[in-house]
Amino acid sequence: MKIIISYSPSGEGFTLLCSHCNQDFSPKNRNKKYCCSTCKSKAKEIRRKAAGRFYPKTGNEYEHRYIYKMVFGLDSLPEKYDIHHLFGMSNEPFNLLALPHHIHAKVHHMLRKGEDVTDTVAPFFAKREAHFRQQSNLKKKHHSPYRNQAKNRKSQTVKKGRS
Repeated sequence: MKIIISYSPSGEGFTLLCSHCNQDFSPKNRNKKYCCSTCKSKAKEIRRKAAGRFYPKTGNEYEHRYIYKMVFGLDSLPEKYDIHHLFGMSNEPFNLLALPHHIHAKVHHMLRKGEDVTDTVAPFFAKREAHFRQQSNLKKKHHSPYRNQAKNRKSQTVKKGRS
């Protein structure tokens, strides 16, 4: 809510009350609600927390971005990419999907209209699933020599016991 404290009839200027810190300030236009960018970002954070849409930060970045980078072994996300939560606000890796900013905006627009986003998200989802399959194959290949050695040892001991 904007509160005009004083207004000059000659049009020279006016003073508003900051919606966050309640300090007087003189903006260049009447559309401003906050005296500075710090008050604006703090007020936005408070609104997000109240709406249950707050993402805790890990250092200088949001937790879901940090988790996505760690899971996929990335140093940084590609430029102009956002992380989309597929189901609710969970930051579990299976719930996160990297999308270009313009696609992410399109997905949310379609969701608000009640449209199906499967075709829009499918190519990016396929890339993510391919990465998970590749990682699971690497883990299997990494452990397979040990499994084979263990099987060979068991079969040797069984053969020795029979003879």
